[in-house]
Amino acid sequence: MHLLAIEPRKDNRIFARILNEPQENITRLVKEIQNATKRKLIMYVANFNHPMGGIHVTDVLPFEEILRTTESDTADLLINSPGGEINATEKLITMLRKSFKNVRVIVPNQAKSAATLISLASDQVIMGYLSELGPIDSQISIPNPDGTVRQIPAQSVIDSIELLSQKISEEKKKGAPIEQYVSMAFRIDPNIWDLAIKAQKLTAQFAEKWLTQFMCKGNTKLAKEITHKFMDVKRFLSHGRMISVEDAQAMLPKDAVIQLQRNDPLWDLIWELYVRLEWRLNSERAVKIFGNEKVTFSVGAARPQPTQPQRRRPVPPQPAPRRQAPPSPPSKTPTR
Repeated sequence: MHLLAIEPRKDNRIFARILNEPQENITRLVKEIQNATKRKLIMYVANFNHPMGGIHVTDVLPFEEILRTTESDTADLLINSPGGEINATEKLITMLRKSFKNVRVIVPNQAKSAATLISLASDQVIMGYLSELGPIDSQISIPNPDGTVRQIPAQSVIDSIELLSQKISEEKKKGAPIEQYVSMAFRIDPNIWDLAIKAQKLTAQFAEKWLTQFMCKGNTKLAKEITHKFMDVKRFLSHGRMISVEDAQAMLPKDAVIQLQRNDPLWDLIWELYVRLEWRLNSERAVKIFGNEKVTFSVGAARPQPTQPQRRRPVPPQPAPRRQAPPSPPSKTPTR
């Protein structure tokens, strides 16, 4: 009986190969993308469903690790993030721009809010048909009575003050009662109002600074115009509104946005890499994944340890209480 001739395996691993396959596929895709672009690729993918999934100062250590292990003057940053803290965002941008002379941002799916600011601080943005950026108007944290925190648009606080002022002025001219509007105005915390104004100014300064340096190549006027477009709440109406690749091309300088067609082989590689990263993120229940061709690692958050039910020590049986005899009736002997 003759068996088919099969060449011996070059890699004798089986169990280890199966366990390492997800990571090996990610590394393979990173190298294929680098071969296509002739640039190094770094990755930052966040879990949108985790409360710590936003850009945070704790990202500095893992981000620095992938920057210092990427040896090149140019790099592409693949990012998928809901946004986050603006000060932490500027820290990451500063690190990125001091590490590479030329930076492109690849958006496979979503780079929203502060992640859009990272895109605006790059030299070019690479997007596909389903990629999206988002408005960059500031969000401020407001404490709830139960101790939780909610995010509200800073511009909404500013607009509500202006709207109430306008309503009060109009009703006064009509001779109509203004008590309801005055009552609403008294509910607004002046500190929140001040915080909202400063938050919007900070975002505008942030965007104008980085746009002027890179995408706008020193054109301060153009940088201000672009910043205004991305902060235009009256146009977008929602902080989560999608800014598509076509929208981005219309809003940003010429050649600042590279559009990859749906059937582009490079887009296929980028999308497969992103899907594998998302799969790993969810299967490991991680918060974020950072990586390059040399290392890819996930970052998680500490989970509370499950409490073990306390076992009660067995109580030894107690003897039944003895029944006491009823008290004797009082003596009827007459007193002397």
